Amino acid sequence: MTLSETREELEAGAASHGWSLEGKRHKLFVSTGYESLYVLGDNARLVQCVSNVLTNAAKYTDDGGEIRVELRREPPHAVISVTDNGVGIPKDMIPHLFELFVQSDHSLERSQGGLGIGLSVVQRLVEMHGGTVTAHSEGPGTGATFEIRLPLTQAPQKTVPKPEVSACACRRILIVDDNEDAANSLASVLQLEGHTVRPVYAPEEALEEIGAFDPDVILLDIGLPRMDGYELAKRVRTSGSRARLVALTGYGQLQDVQKGREAGFQAHLVKPVDLEALTHELA
Repeated sequence: MTLSETREELEAGAASHGWSLEGKRHKLFVSTGYESLYVLGDNARLVQCVSNVLTNAAKYTDDGGEIRVELRREPPHAVISVTDNGVGIPKDMIPHLFELFVQSDHSLERSQGGLGIGLSVVQRLVEMHGGTVTAHSEGPGTGATFEIRLPLTQAPQKTVPKPEVSACACRRILIVDDNEDAANSLASVLQLEGHTVRPVYAPEEALEEIGAFDPDVILLDIGLPRMDGYELAKRVRTSGSRARLVALTGYGQLQDVQKGREAGFQAHLVKPVDLEALTHELA
């Protein structure tokens, strides 16, 4: 794909999210120069990466703020940077930004849904393309910059056929978490692996979906409203479902693990989730 042809797609992608640039009167500046830069990759996935970062910038930039998207050549990479003048990021949180379910207690309010929309998905997709994604901020109130670096390649002489998708041991996975951003981000990661995933955000929804969706695995948060994960796990078991129950929670003490076993959980993973450990449980 050529990265200089994606401006309209990026703007459309950002507008398709709930955090639109126009809705908060943001000023968007896009600088791509006059040079086409080529990378080997899936156009839709790479647009999704930049769109997610752009949407994240919009979410944490006050009304009327500025967001700048720049494409430049830094051999051997093409660099896409997204810079905002928003709330900034505490320096101690930057190393953890791309982990699933990371939550800050500092300048980023819990009502905003945690540190970032789909940043873990961005990292995974960029790495699949041989690239890297990094974040920088001087701290709260100083804004933030995200940079995506992708290996440059020569301009194509002919159409490159799409590679065949390798088969995987796919699962039907139900995610239950009242943090919608976290649930959706994890769902996106698992879908990239070929799994069929359905995220729900309330225990009542989970009970309704078990019969209709018939999941192989249920990834279940403990701290749910109205009915905690332990009680929900017990109800799943009494419903006759044979799905593998995996606790995905911030509660990781020994007594939490023991209580989970008594409720019917077969595995206990602590947030932020280790994707290797999760892959092992799904296998």
